[in-house]
Amino acid sequence: MTITESSTDSILPVVVSSPLTSMMNIITAHRIYCMYPSLLKRRVSVKGVHSIPASTVLLLKHRGIRIEWSTSCQDACGEICPAHWRRTKNLTGVESTVWNPFANTKFTSNIPSWEGELGCANFKWRLGLVCRNRRCPNFSPSITASSISHERLR
Repeated sequence: MTITESSTDSILPVVVSSPLTSMMNIITAHRIYCMYPSLLKRRVSVKGVHSIPASTVLLLKHRGIRIEWSTSCQDACGEICPAHWRRTKNLTGVESTVWNPFANTKFTSNIPSWEGELGCANFKWRLGLVCRNRRCPNFSPSITASSISHERLR
């Protein structure tokens, strides 16, 4: 288990910086949010830019979760494209499920509403920098120091 502290007032940067899409979920007092619901339903997890220990990979495989990369796709990457930007604004593409039977009960609290923050916050993220899947419209060849130097010379 990893405990991560946010350097901002929001938990969202921590959640969308997770190394795997299967870790990009939020549980509040009233709701469960999933940033990649269609992947979770298919028991698929996609690796982001951060490295993951081999023990985590083995644990997920043991639990029946398949880990994929965009380069393993037979077609265009779609939602797992590392170059595709996603946003939290209006929770487009994010699934939200009420799980608390008392969710409609009014509670008074000084704690800001997670539901309000998630729908109003405008964070954007992607799983990587470039897409190396040649079948994807976002394909970009690897960027290397030599290619950058070569471009400067032109």
